[in-house]
Amino acid sequence: ATQYSDVLVAECTNALQWFERAWTCVLNMRGVDALHLKHVRADSTLERLVHDRSLWFRLRKTSSPFVLKVPDDEVVDGSGRRKRSGRSLNALKLHLKAFRAHGDVVFEAVPTCEHVSAVLEALAMKADRFKTTGNASAAYLHPANEMAISAMAKANHFLMRRLLVAGETAAIEVGVLDRGRYYSMIQSYDQRYAAYSPGRLLLWHLLNETDEVKFFDFLPPNQPHKTEWTEWSTDVLDYVIPLTLRGRIFAFYLRHVRRRLVDTFNDLPSPLRRMLSRLKTILY
Repeated sequence: ATQYSDVLVAECTNALQWFERAWTCVLNMRGVDALHLKHVRADSTLERLVHDRSLWFRLRKTSSPFVLKVPDDEVVDGSGRRKRSGRSLNALKLHLKAFRAHGDVVFEAVPTCEHVSAVLEALAMKADRFKTTGNASAAYLHPANEMAISAMAKANHFLMRRLLVAGETAAIEVGVLDRGRYYSMIQSYDQRYAAYSPGRLLLWHLLNETDEVKFFDFLPPNQPHKTEWTEWSTDVLDYVIPLTLRGRIFAFYLRHVRRRLVDTFNDLPSPLRRMLSRLKTILY
């Protein structure tokens, strides 16, 4: 569901030389008309090592919100954590109180033996939400997504948290933890409990109760349910680099046509979007 365009190169004095040689080989590959670089982070190795971007066309700019985890009662300037207002916290507490009317509410770490079933449940809740709203997502609808996510879950690469109400799953958070840095990959919730903001409640718990998470990266795109937790973010950009005439035509399509198709699809009435989604018309 999330893939960055970047390069892996050892941090040493030869890094730039190695990269430039590899980059030249890529640009001279036969049969390649264009390079489409999606989700290039501003703090990526690719951004740092490429100095000449005169042939790079920017397609889209978004950002990846992040939080340096500190307690709610602390104010740390420049931490990336915005001290939530009393009104916002009270709203979450009211949601939690109302939620408990449906049964016992439990926040839990998903045991590794249940990771595969948990991600399948999270993806099913995502699919249900797409069906309800009529939205489409090439990442989530692509058959390879479920296989890749399930394989990562089977290999115990994930950190998972789950919110249960009366023993049933209300929300699931799936991410990757590496040396205290957490990457939030999947946030799903049961549509039946949408009025109680189960996803926000689970995030609240994760940000405040999970000691091993020191840096919380929401990943792009920048959306309100992410930025409500923080004012800090890292720029993330999409590029296209045409190498041939056909590549320039492809670049024109990406820059001027595709975005309009996506916007037109999003502006359609929900019933029509749902019908098109069922026909697997994917515009993203």
